[in-house]
Amino acid sequence: MKAHALVIGLLLSWLVSPESLAGFGRGVGVSGMMILVPLAAAMVLAVLCTVLIHNPGPGEPKTEFAVLSTSYGRTIAAAMALTGRIPVFLLASTAMLVSAGFAFNEIFVHWFPNFLFASLLLLMICGLHLFQEKAALWGQVVFVGIAVLGLFILMAMGLDGSGEAGAKTAPPPSLSYSLFGMIFLLFLGFDFYRPGKQKMTVLYLVPGLAFVLLAGWALLAVEHVPLVRLAESSLPHMLIARAVGGDTGGYIMGAVVISGALSGVNGFLLALRKTLEDLAENRFFPEIAGKGRPGAIVSFALIETMMMTGVAGDERIDTMVRASLLLWMMYVGFRSFAAGFQGQSVNPYGKLYAGAVAGMVFFLAGSLIMADSRTGYILWFQSCIILGFLAFSFAWAKACERFTNKHINREE
Repeated sequence: MKAHALVIGLLLSWLVSPESLAGFGRGVGVSGMMILVPLAAAMVLAVLCTVLIHNPGPGEPKTEFAVLSTSYGRTIAAAMALTGRIPVFLLASTAMLVSAGFAFNEIFVHWFPNFLFASLLLLMICGLHLFQEKAALWGQVVFVGIAVLGLFILMAMGLDGSGEAGAKTAPPPSLSYSLFGMIFLLFLGFDFYRPGKQKMTVLYLVPGLAFVLLAGWALLAVEHVPLVRLAESSLPHMLIARAVGGDTGGYIMGAVVISGALSGVNGFLLALRKTLEDLAENRFFPEIAGKGRPGAIVSFALIETMMMTGVAGDERIDTMVRASLLLWMMYVGFRSFAAGFQGQSVNPYGKLYAGAVAGMVFFLAGSLIMADSRTGYILWFQSCIILGFLAFSFAWAKACERFTNKHINREE
């Protein structure tokens, strides 16, 4: 039971974050209940990728880095892992913490500085990782549990069906291509889990739970808030909560936003920690890189610096977060393709086709998102990130090779 709770906490960490709730709320404003179409497609893809990534066959590599390095080589695999984990952790975490800070300031204690509260949340998360990994894992369960419970309470409060006048009026909903792509971002997080010896059936049930949660939230939104207001709002989840429960609904949503931010940041840090451990275990990085405490200290310093230097208030922060989310999506696509390619020894066609389909869907979804974004800036930003990590990985690999050769020569 404990293991199942930990898995659910990890897999839902991004889904209940304030960034996901805001994006989904605006999507409901555009599409209404038609949003269930891409939502169902994203759920199916999440299950498919979970099967691919977490069910290696006999003789197949089992760890994240081993799967990638077998298909793409060690250096490229390391660059992929770092590109898919670090930018989204730093940028999305900064955005989520600031959202939690504003929520606390505007809903609970007006005089308390929002950035100070965001810093305290970050300090708490890093403190859990400095203490021990189990504390961070169980903290993740608590954060996700509070957020999910709050959403279900709001849905229960909205069962009376008393929404705002005109909540179901025009403009008529539509299903845009970019929205179809954005929905696939919500189910990312299935790659946070690191499979062990025990087979976890709950892995394949969590996407279904996520679908039920989001479908219920979409129905609540459509019943209580005019779609046009949701589509134009920067905080649609707050509109829904206040429409359902007034000030009480606002307090509940404030708790959901804060818990969701803690969930998202802690989930990203746990995933990054596992990735660095994987790289250290495969001797790409020194052993200290796989330790949680140095990583937590560096993470605190970097995110705190970003908040204090105004990165969080930059008008381009939303675009940078979107670009980093696309890099994460691209990374999951490459990882799914690699897992499918290596499954040929057991199933010559099934896993290969499944991996190819999963990878192509993720790349297509990313392309649809790009078409409705500041494409030029995103491409420039992503190019800098990708080239930077590629250069770092090649330089680090060469330096390690030279150090090893010198060490061998001295021994001889």
